[in-house]
Amino acid sequence: MTVNEYIEMSGKYNQMVDNAEKKLKEITKENLTEIGTINDETKKSIEYRKAKHAFDNAFNLLRKFNGSVSNKTKREARKIRRGY
Repeated sequence: MTVNEYIEMSGKYNQMVDNAEKKLKEITKENLTEIGTINDETKKSIEYRKAKHAFDNAFNLLRKFNGSVSNKTKREARKIRRGY
């Protein structure tokens, strides 16, 4: 995999995670307890469970993708990102 392919694919996976996280936060932002944890009723709702499942899947895909790429490619992408 080339560095440019890695940067493109990484961006897609990161966008998937960001979108799933945004949906999950929309559901949970008003349903927090006094100490900041998610309300049990919210956790049991189908809407929350679907959003949580989508987030977990997207995050695991990103982890699997990052694990499959060589460290050399990641270093080169980091240099490009930082402008070296």
